[in-house]
Amino acid sequence: MFNLQKRSEDLAGKKSELKRVAVQKQIETDTSIRGKIETIKKEEEKNALGDLEEWRKSVEKYRAKQKSSKHLRKIPPKIREENVEAKIEEPAPLRASRTLEVDFSVREFPTPCRESMLEEENKWLTKQAEARRSAGFVSEDIRPEEKNPQYIQAKGDEFMKNRNYLGAISAYSYGIKISKNFVDFYIRRAEAHMAVGNMNKVVRDCSSAMELLVPPVPSNQRQRALCTGRRGIALCKLGMLRQGIDELVFSLKLMPNAEFMEALDHARKDYEVQKNEEKKAEEKRREEDGVQRERESEEEKAGRHKETENIGNGNGNNERTQTKNGIAGKQKTEEQSNEEKKQGVTNQDVEEKS
Repeated sequence: MFNLQKRSEDLAGKKSELKRVAVQKQIETDTSIRGKIETIKKEEEKNALGDLEEWRKSVEKYRAKQKSSKHLRKIPPKIREENVEAKIEEPAPLRASRTLEVDFSVREFPTPCRESMLEEENKWLTKQAEARRSAGFVSEDIRPEEKNPQYIQAKGDEFMKNRNYLGAISAYSYGIKISKNFVDFYIRRAEAHMAVGNMNKVVRDCSSAMELLVPPVPSNQRQRALCTGRRGIALCKLGMLRQGIDELVFSLKLMPNAEFMEALDHARKDYEVQKNEEKKAEEKRREEDGVQRERESEEEKAGRHKETENIGNGNGNNERTQTKNGIAGKQKTEEQSNEEKKQGVTNQDVEEKS
């Protein structure tokens, strides 16, 4: 028992030693590669500085020649004579050409430095760098010899296999940055965006890929089918079922695909349900409009009835006042006639007595 424990400890010690040696060798190889890169950089800098020194010397020689030529061209003082008819003038010497180099400050944002808020921008940049590091891909850590589309594509595919979709998106985005016309970056980034759920970005990447897949030939038929199918699925999930169904039908015409066929069936069912719901909503709206119209018509009828009643009441009151006025007028005329008769009788009596 003691021997077995000792053997296991020896094996563990050997494994740790081997790991330590492997790590040390890997570090040594990395340092050697970086040292080579640094030496190459220094040699390039030396060559560039040597060329610059030669250029400066040539410029100084040229300026010295210009100065000597100016001294030679100088004319002795003019002798004023009265009979001199024309004056000979020496042409002005040409100016020496010179290039001006203007250096601008490096900016991550498009706004000028006077309009920016430096602290907030730096915070945002640090957060983005931390997010990229957590995703497993940082473009700043890539070596110069690794900055090629094939390496970046392989890195993104590795992230996709491990279901690290954010790292894959970062890798494909950097690949698009270094080579904009590489179609596979757009297609695979659309796949990663679909896995995450960024449907708007899926539509955008598929559209960019379709713009590059021109002219349509049999060699890019599979890529066009994938782009249109994924764009159709994204449009359906965004609620644009009619456009998504058209894209899926076109994709299946180019190449049969079980995933796109299933998505097309689901989209058609959802489209039918949406149509039925729209019909029900339209019918409900019409019913509500009809009820509203009936209420308005009833209110109009009630208003008209009240107006007729008010008019009738007004006419009755006028008739009553007219009858009262007529009776009062008749009474007055009768009283006047009686008074006249009395006056006539009294006048006759006075005449008879006289």
